[in-house]
Amino acid sequence: MKPFQTSAPGRVCLFGEHQDYLGLSVIPSAINMRMTIKCSNFDSSGKKIKLHDTTLKKSWETEIKEAYDLKDPDLSYFQAVLLVFVKHGYFKKLSGFDCELTSQLPIKSGLSSSAALLVAFVKVVSNVCGADLTAQQIGWYAYEAEHDVMKIPCGMMDQLSSAMGGIIHLKCSEPPVITPLSAKLTGLVVADTKIPKSTSNVHTVRVRETKSGLANLKKLVDYDIEKTPYEKIEPFLKSLDEIERRRLVAVFKDRDIAVKSLQLLKAKKLDYSAIGKLLSEHQMYLRDYFDVSVEKIETIINNAVKAGAIGGKLTGAGLGGSVIILAPGKEKEVCQSILDSDGIPYIVKTDVGIQ
Repeated sequence: MKPFQTSAPGRVCLFGEHQDYLGLSVIPSAINMRMTIKCSNFDSSGKKIKLHDTTLKKSWETEIKEAYDLKDPDLSYFQAVLLVFVKHGYFKKLSGFDCELTSQLPIKSGLSSSAALLVAFVKVVSNVCGADLTAQQIGWYAYEAEHDVMKIPCGMMDQLSSAMGGIIHLKCSEPPVITPLSAKLTGLVVADTKIPKSTSNVHTVRVRETKSGLANLKKLVDYDIEKTPYEKIEPFLKSLDEIERRRLVAVFKDRDIAVKSLQLLKAKKLDYSAIGKLLSEHQMYLRDYFDVSVEKIETIINNAVKAGAIGGKLTGAGLGGSVIILAPGKEKEVCQSILDSDGIPYIVKTDVGIQ
């Protein structure tokens, strides 16, 4: 086999934050900050994989096996992917190789660096063992690796967004329903807050609180989480405890924001003012009802708006990570405002998926 490389993008969540693990719909966009893996030295009779991360300046190696203890927090991502291929019947086709990783994505920044890594490595293994997976299958294998094997309480948005690319509407069901959108948003700026986020910690707590609230709400009123109007649900929320009530206000309000945003993004002419307003409204519910914002995120968004942005929100689990800001024609001014707010700015655009 000749040397080859794979490349997968990071992503921002435009609408539907903290909705994917509830089976609701989300609208993410792949961005042109990518994870690249170069592969060589294929050994069809060997069972050893050597990995070198040029960004982190770390090296690992692992035997290809049918079981791992997954104790190494870095190596476990690669081993989890191998276990997914084992589960799908490819063990005998797996063989050794070397690979070199390079990333443009800051880690623990809410831009899905881990999903991009998983998606790129799934593509690598797919090529090596001749699995010939589609982009959606690649995203699903990556989701299985993180969610099922590593037991990280993530949704499926990150992996499928990275694999599919573009802006997509994703109904997070099993199987997922993916609708590519033709919208071309300009003026996207990412702000890395420089506060590391921990998806596992944030998600674990919010998943528990939200699902507990939904279960208790079900005892009070019969509802469909996708379709029942908020007005029908609202009177019953008062009977829940304060934490569950606030979480569910965010869930249902943000669900409706995602529906409205889909219509805006489907329009022939994009209404940037309306899209920016929905981004900021989404952020309000994440801040005031879901409690996943922090002062620095608010400072960055407020200063960006003063510099000419028309809306923004956190992207990722929250309590740190990154912010996505919509600022067509004001990108440079917003970047300076981010620097002045002690953040790291990136002007980004929608990008293709796995290559």
